[in-house]
Amino acid sequence: LEAIGSDAGPIEHRRLTEAHRKLTVYKVGTSSSGVGCYQISGATTEADMSSPDCRHTGQTCSGCFITTDTASDKVLEVIKCSSALYGTVAIDSTYAFELQFINADDDHQLTIKACPDALCSSPSDTFVLPPGEATVAYCYGGTGVGEGQNRLFFPTTTFAGRTIPDMGTIESGTLNGVTIGNSNPGSGTFSTLSSSGAATLASVTSAGEGKFDTLSSSNAATLASV
Repeated sequence: LEAIGSDAGPIEHRRLTEAHRKLTVYKVGTSSSGVGCYQISGATTEADMSSPDCRHTGQTCSGCFITTDTASDKVLEVIKCSSALYGTVAIDSTYAFELQFINADDDHQLTIKACPDALCSSPSDTFVLPPGEATVAYCYGGTGVGEGQNRLFFPTTTFAGRTIPDMGTIESGTLNGVTIGNSNPGSGTFSTLSSSGAATLASVTSAGEGKFDTLSSSNAATLASV
């Protein structure tokens, strides 16, 4: 660490660096005491946030979960987060907290479910975390109308009604009901465009704008202007 300010002495230096550069460090593990990030490994793991035995007898869950390299996809069921224990007391609608999920597996996905009970037959929310990625979610306390109701609020994954100024490069995937505008000559180039339904191209004007090397459709393909 570097001293902040040329006149910072040892005590001032320690205080300043603690205030400005403080890491949050978790111990990773399963059943031992002092674990801050619960390491899950089975095909399905149930984490009852309202239980004092969430990850082991007498061990609550802090809200950090990590999975490492295993041989299959995994499911994490986060149960009753809106009644999670804060110490020995269950939270209520005056509290909200952050949960952290880390998928350190290089090959398998982690499906995270928000569950109102241990059966988890109707998850409140489901989020699929791809290999090698991490995300956060938020839980709001209380189970009544207008309260948290054991939901996990993940970062947005929908772009409905929004404009994306630059999508970059999309190597593969499916676009359903997407309108792509092209006000910049030279953009809007597709190596291959295939459609399982009706494909309507409003304008294909030049090799620089709206260029398609391959266009295929199993249904009607309409070129409004070529």
